[in-house]
Amino acid sequence: MSAATAPAAGDIIRIPAHTAECEKDNRRIAWKQTMMERSEMYYTVHATNISKNNTDVILFVQGNWYNSGANGSYEIKLDAKFQYGQKNKEGENRFLVYHNKANKPYQHRFMATLIQGQVAEWAKKLIPVAQAQDGLALMTSIFGDYLHTY
Repeated sequence: MSAATAPAAGDIIRIPAHTAECEKDNRRIAWKQTMMERSEMYYTVHATNISKNNTDVILFVQGNWYNSGANGSYEIKLDAKFQYGQKNKEGENRFLVYHNKANKPYQHRFMATLIQGQVAEWAKKLIPVAQAQDGLALMTSIFGDYLHTY
């Protein structure tokens, strides 16, 4: 994903409803926070940025936050409820995270799931493994970079 198509505050994102198919893209992300081991299940969701010509977006949703009661899909405006990670300050390879913001994993924890091949093929096409590795090396070279909030 280029910086020009990166999701921005105010964009409208279409999120597909939770289905049984989503369960294969449910992964545990682990991190340390205040000297304690933490982990949470996250779904890797194939969202669409309606505001940017229906550009594909990688969205990580905290497991117990993904609504299984919705039919079809729903649309939501990107605002302070969302956080994001990216390869660089220009916004390359930006991905979204919708979760309890009291959770403080570094953004490279999400990138690692791409590198390790633990996500769907569609996600690997959006952020190729080589680019994810470059972003991971950059992010981990300074201990880690927290997710950003819109």
